[in-house]
Amino acid sequence: MKKDRDGRTALHSVVVTGKIDVIDLLFDHCPDAAKEVTLHQESVLHLAVKHHQQEVLEFLIDKKLGSLVQDLLNRGDREGNTILHMATAKKQLQVRPT
Repeated sequence: MKKDRDGRTALHSVVVTGKIDVIDLLFDHCPDAAKEVTLHQESVLHLAVKHHQQEVLEFLIDKKLGSLVQDLLNRGDREGNTILHMATAKKQLQVRPT
């Protein structure tokens, strides 16, 4: 997938907006897109937490990421923050790893 100047793919951008139907379509066309990270080493899960997209986070974890889930849950961004670190800092208590 092509990236913008911030290293975001189309999937990253759509995760930020919370459009699950478009996320679903992008996964159908490019299932490996979830492996991509931004220039700040943020995964799709980091972006979902950062932008308060709880429904997107649950959709990705429960329905789309498959075997990538554990890797993405444990992956740190450029500062070493996992999604749990980010959620705690933002007091998003609904984040729940499977």
